[in-house]
Amino acid sequence: MSFTYLEDLLSGGSDETRPLPEAQCATLKEIFGAYSAPCPFRPGDLVTARKTCGQPDYLKGEPYIVLEVIKGDDRIEDGDDSFVRLLDMRVAVFFNSIYITPWVESFEFEPYVATED
Repeated sequence: MSFTYLEDLLSGGSDETRPLPEAQCATLKEIFGAYSAPCPFRPGDLVTARKTCGQPDYLKGEPYIVLEVIKGDDRIEDGDDSFVRLLDMRVAVFFNSIYITPWVESFEFEPYVATED
């Protein structure tokens, strides 16, 4: 199964439509694999936020461009003791007619593929 397929399963929302525990476990293992792997992106890559990531819903599916990648132990810690994010990638994305350049966790992103309308 692919990460995208499992994300679709997990994005059901209500308890009645939650995926089977086996699907949840498979997705959690893939998330762990993505989280513990080095950032797969390079500056200049186009990426987008995964459907199940912590990015705002209105930015999911939108193109971002990778500006900078921090490797290894130099990642930036952000948050408090109960919710720490290890930021390892800086991106640019358009938001309300301007661009913003947040630091993000690379495992929450995937390559951007333009959709044909």
